[in-house]
Amino acid sequence: MALKSLLTDLDRKIILFSYENQQKKRQPISVDLINDDLRTFVLTEGEYILWELNKRKLHKNEIISRSWLLNSEQNSSFIVNFTSNGMLTVANIFHHAQHSGSWELENGILKIRFDYDQSSYDITVIASNSKPVHSALQIREDKCVELLRIAPLRRPMEGSSLNF
Repeated sequence: MALKSLLTDLDRKIILFSYENQQKKRQPISVDLINDDLRTFVLTEGEYILWELNKRKLHKNEIISRSWLLNSEQNSSFIVNFTSNGMLTVANIFHHAQHSGSWELENGILKIRFDYDQSSYDITVIASNSKPVHSALQIREDKCVELLRIAPLRRPMEGSSLNF
């Protein structure tokens, strides 16, 4: 079975929590280690509860009202534009060729899917309460898990925006 279908939203949150807190711990939690015991332990851990309190739900209007900058730890940067019908366009910030994909909002969690440069991407975005930059968990080619950051860019009505 595909990795992206094996991971529940809770599993993605737990992995994202471990990535964001890896300064305190040596390694982020491996996808292979997720099980019922770990879920129960993490969900009752004080640090996780505080982390989750610092998160919020995204709303459709904020997603489609602006462009977004998506950045990986390897500094791959993309501009993403969402449409109200669940479609999106994505372009590498250094290459203007656009690629299309889809998105959905489930309980305030943004789920993005697209193909780019012969790879498929499945991204889950969890919004921050305290920062304009949000965290995302990316599964590439259904096996590689990576932490991303995503930030809204200026609304077109507030001046020029990085729409492609």
